[in-house]
Amino acid sequence: MVLFGASLLVFVVLRVVPGDPIVMMYGTEVDPRVVAAERQRLGLDRPILVQYEIFLEHIVTGDLGESLRYRRSAAQVVAEALPATVQLAAAAMGWAFILGVPAGIFAACTRGGLWDRIVMVLSLVGQCTPTFWLGILFMLLFAVILHWLPTSGSGTIKHLILPSLTLGLYMVALLARLTRSCMLEVLGQDYLRTARAKGLAEWVVVTRHGFRNALIPIVTVVGLQTGALLGGAIVTEAVFAWPGIGNLAVQATNTRDYNLVQAVTLLSAVVFVVINLAIDVLYTYLDPTVGYS
Repeated sequence: MVLFGASLLVFVVLRVVPGDPIVMMYGTEVDPRVVAAERQRLGLDRPILVQYEIFLEHIVTGDLGESLRYRRSAAQVVAEALPATVQLAAAAMGWAFILGVPAGIFAACTRGGLWDRIVMVLSLVGQCTPTFWLGILFMLLFAVILHWLPTSGSGTIKHLILPSLTLGLYMVALLARLTRSCMLEVLGQDYLRTARAKGLAEWVVVTRHGFRNALIPIVTVVGLQTGALLGGAIVTEAVFAWPGIGNLAVQATNTRDYNLVQAVTLLSAVVFVVINLAIDVLYTYLDPTVGYS
């Protein structure tokens, strides 16, 4: 039902937005007979309900149509751009786990102290800072002033650092605040006091007993954010000209490339559904008391 709703929504929205894809592809000086022939070839001259029915029939067979801009299979074009988005999303989540989770745990363990206040202030700033502004600021500092990193493109680790850091800092701030909140709920529980009474080291009590019981909300948010990242980090990819599906979606929308936009949207919906299913299954591992009937 989620995939059906996503397909219907994107199909209708694309066709009510002003702009003829054939005219945008060939230019305003194109012969009207060429426009009519192309519309007939692509089925755009048929009623919208008939177009949607044909669209669903093709999806069932795995055919997402032909990209108007690239003159190739839309699924193939998306598949070529997907690895770049996966690479960027993985790097951004890496920053989040390396910086955000430890900061949140340490802030919870030093509640009310200086480190706790620093983490809370920085995480608030990180969540409130617009991604496009942060990306431009990083480009100005690390590329223009310091000449350390390239401003755009892909292919090397240096090209990945700025876009992944720009995309990941929001996740760092989010995970730091969420981890702190979840850890504060469990640190005062009786079973942790019992673990301390047994003589266990504090780091064992916090990480093995406390952190695992605080993981369910964290895993939920991480899963949803991962789905959003894999669905295309549109702003970041556009700012850094990163050749992923987010940047591809922007270009396809601007040229009214219906089939390509539909392919990206359906891929994003599939990613969200699969990740949410995986999270539900993971709950039973993290907390044996969770069950599904």
